[in-house]
Amino acid sequence: MNISDFETHINNAQKQLAKMQDNIDQPPSSERETEAITALSISLEELHVALEELEQQNSELIVTRQELEKERQQYQNLFELAPDGYIVTDRNGIIQAANRSTEKLLQIRRDHLVGKPFILFICETSRQNFHNCLDSLPQTNEVQELELELRPRNGKLFTAGISLSVERDFRGNIVRLLWSIRDLSERIANEEKNRQQAALLDVATEAIIVSDLEDKITFWNPSAKDIYEWEETEVLGQNSMELWWQETLDRVAEAKQTAIAKGKWQGELKKYTKTGREVLVDSHWSVIRDHTDKPKSILIVDTDITEKKQLESQLFQSQRLESIGTLASGIAHDLNNILNPILGSVQILPRMMPQQNESCRKLTDLIETNAKRGANIIKQVLAFSRSEEGERRNLKLNSVIEEVEYLIQETFPKTINVVVNIPSDLWTIYANPTQIHQVLLNLCVNSRDAMPQGGTLMICAENRIVIEDYARKHLDAQVGAYVVLSIIDTGYGIPPQILERIFEPFFTTKEVYQGTGLGLFTTMGIVKSHGGFIEVSSELKCGTQFEIFLPAIEGEKIEPKVSKSALPEGKGELILVVDDEPDNLYMTQILLETSGYQVLIAKDGLEAIAIFEQHHSEIELVLMDMMMPNLDGATAIAKLVKIAPQIKIISLSGLATDYSLARNSKVKALLAKPITAESLLTTIKQVIQN
Repeated sequence: MNISDFETHINNAQKQLAKMQDNIDQPPSSERETEAITALSISLEELHVALEELEQQNSELIVTRQELEKERQQYQNLFELAPDGYIVTDRNGIIQAANRSTEKLLQIRRDHLVGKPFILFICETSRQNFHNCLDSLPQTNEVQELELELRPRNGKLFTAGISLSVERDFRGNIVRLLWSIRDLSERIANEEKNRQQAALLDVATEAIIVSDLEDKITFWNPSAKDIYEWEETEVLGQNSMELWWQETLDRVAEAKQTAIAKGKWQGELKKYTKTGREVLVDSHWSVIRDHTDKPKSILIVDTDITEKKQLESQLFQSQRLESIGTLASGIAHDLNNILNPILGSVQILPRMMPQQNESCRKLTDLIETNAKRGANIIKQVLAFSRSEEGERRNLKLNSVIEEVEYLIQETFPKTINVVVNIPSDLWTIYANPTQIHQVLLNLCVNSRDAMPQGGTLMICAENRIVIEDYARKHLDAQVGAYVVLSIIDTGYGIPPQILERIFEPFFTTKEVYQGTGLGLFTTMGIVKSHGGFIEVSSELKCGTQFEIFLPAIEGEKIEPKVSKSALPEGKGELILVVDDEPDNLYMTQILLETSGYQVLIAKDGLEAIAIFEQHHSEIELVLMDMMMPNLDGATAIAKLVKIAPQIKIISLSGLATDYSLARNSKVKALLAKPITAESLLTTIKQVIQN
């Protein structure tokens, strides 16, 4: 009987009770009957109250049942729609239920999964872990975490993260097992990618630094340690501004502001290492943003370009010196052509006028001396250029240093203490003694000027081997043996902003009329022409050190022996003289004719070819100027050789180059203007005889 039937019976009883109460006005048949009616009325009322309570409980039960059904549906939806795979198995791992994600992971329909052992989908290499997990279930109620290799039915193996929980009955017996399955392939791939990126950060040659917006360092890779010399433990959490910026705070603040505003910044920055060493870096800044797109931190990638900038500066200096050398060579050519007839003529005059008085002889000697002096000055100006090599021989620096030491001891202020340290076993160099003397004297004079109140000047020399690592960092250095000449003073030093310019021509910090700015310029040219290079270091208020590297010779070179016999005379040989300078042409003609030769003259290459075609069978020798208009000497020589292959040629040039010799083997000698009478006549005699 349900609640509605129960309610019907109560209603019927109430109706009967009402009929009985209608008869209350009549005398009761007995007192007992009255009491029975009263008791029945109370019972009916109590039943009515109980009925209402039952109805309320029934309503509450219906609501509870609806809520339970709703929760069950929610849990079922969660089970079905969860991104991870969920399966339910019995104690032995037989699948009882599975969700949609499990279908995708194992690539098999759920109705085909139910009833199958879970172990069928576990790779053989992971099955022992699976068994160990099941064996440990009675001893624990905690969720177990493990990784298993799963094999889908039609797919490739993947690593799964497994979470296993146990459901027990009230007696503690295992009812079923709940398995959560998550594909770890993406996580593993990301971890591997992160490992690779971390390895790249470790091996990157750039300093990679991350700092927050308050400039606190949060990441510091090994190359940052190599460049800036701070260990990672020393800088993490530290303010980067306090580490290396020092004098460039404004520049860094600008970089940070630009990076935050535009997302990135790039430029060159000057920084300082732990030991105070200055480094120049090419710095790239990028802003790292959080999930709300707000700036979170700054990634800084610094490339050390200190060495690169030094090499660029050396290359620029070298190119600038080369350009000026080319200009100086052209000027020297013209000056040598001017000095050549002067020097030649003054040497011819005594032969043409042997009865000169004493005054004439002194004037002649004065002209000759000053012409030679002018020629030497031109050679010094050209010392930095490959156009003028000068006379060189095997040379020990000991003798040159001793000469300079004597000179400065006699002339320098006594407040300067000169200290010389030269080993006896210095290697030999192949050099021009006069030029090396000039280099050493120039540097010593500069040191003297840097110590007006006195100090110490040291001159040292040593043998040194330049290795590949050192040569790579110095533009002009080559691997090999060098003799290093060092000039060290205790003067006021050279400011860093000036140090880069000291080898520029006409650059000087001295007062007007006290310096020309050519001393170090010429010194650099001489050293480079000898295949060497110069290293300079200086510290304000402490002094300066110049190191001159001159290559040591690998083998003995044959030094020319100069014969000091009387001026040779000709025997009527016919010589063709070709020169575009009328004064040179006339002087050479007079010299040769007064020395027993016959002479034909031509003012350029075209005229020389025309004359040679007519007289090539008679001409014994050709003196050919190399630099002429219309047709230069090298081209004219090639034409002459075609006409008469046996012809002998001596080339003349205002520049002491040997490029023409390489073009034609018929060129027997090269003479640099200005040419002395002795040099010209001796060379002509040797070429004709040989």
